[in-house]
Amino acid sequence: MRASSWKSPLAAAAIAAAAAFLLPPRPAAGDVPSPGGPPWVKPADAVAAIAGAIAKPDPKAPAGTGRVVALVEKGDPSKDGALIRDGLVKAGFTVLDDQSEPGGFVVTLEAKTGERVRVAIGAYQGAISLVAKPAKPKLPGACVPIPKVDRPVYVTSGAINQDGEFVQGTTFWGFKTVRQVDVDGDGLDDAFVPVAKQHACPEEVSWRVYVVRGACGHDLGVVGPGSIDHAAAIAGPLDASGFRPLVLTAKSAKLGNQRPPLPEHTTTTRSFAVRRGAYAQTTTTQRTGVCHHCGTWSCRSP
Repeated sequence: MRASSWKSPLAAAAIAAAAAFLLPPRPAAGDVPSPGGPPWVKPADAVAAIAGAIAKPDPKAPAGTGRVVALVEKGDPSKDGALIRDGLVKAGFTVLDDQSEPGGFVVTLEAKTGERVRVAIGAYQGAISLVAKPAKPKLPGACVPIPKVDRPVYVTSGAINQDGEFVQGTTFWGFKTVRQVDVDGDGLDDAFVPVAKQHACPEEVSWRVYVVRGACGHDLGVVGPGSIDHAAAIAGPLDASGFRPLVLTAKSAKLGNQRPPLPEHTTTTRSFAVRRGAYAQTTTTQRTGVCHHCGTWSCRSP
């Protein structure tokens, strides 16, 4: 159904859900970590893993480059996160940002030597990322209050199943202001504020980006509509503007002109980069295909 294919970190109510969504599944017992991939560690071993990563920086990595240095095994997010945070503080780190919510732990700390570490632990696993050389780009405009937006929407979807029966259901989505991607390379997650008309469906929601500085933020304009490609954003370097390019994907559906009409699903991918102090769309690609047993949907906001 619609809900399972469209729940994304941008639509999640909690930042912790975003952290968990981005991580690969925990290997089964006996699995060997992927060559070159980050190691899995127990919470008690996380501080040592961070110290080891800081001691071996990549001299060729440009400022603002982040990388995942360790994946944390499943446990209690609050307890395990506090254990790692307290161990880092004891080692001389300073807490810069705390986005923790019930069920998830997300804290960013800074080492005495300037490196920044983000510890994100969800219900199933966690990740520790490192920005060895935080960037310091020139930010546009004044630092203004970041809007706290909450846009609930009910999505009603229907489809013909394999038995030829029409099935229908309604799911609830909560689009909120969320801290997620570090767009300026300083090691701190920046804010994305949902922008949409009344009764907009998830694929019609855009996002106003604010570079966070303490309790305020610098407006970098609007990206979207769609959900962000987190893997590309996290892995991608800052460009010549000093900010990170973003890619967003929107999936929409409608009944085609066939007789009988069949569901046609369209995927639109848009790329954005900062130009003259604000995100601007740089490329757009689109593909459409017929999906006999896929659903179509409509949306309603309270």
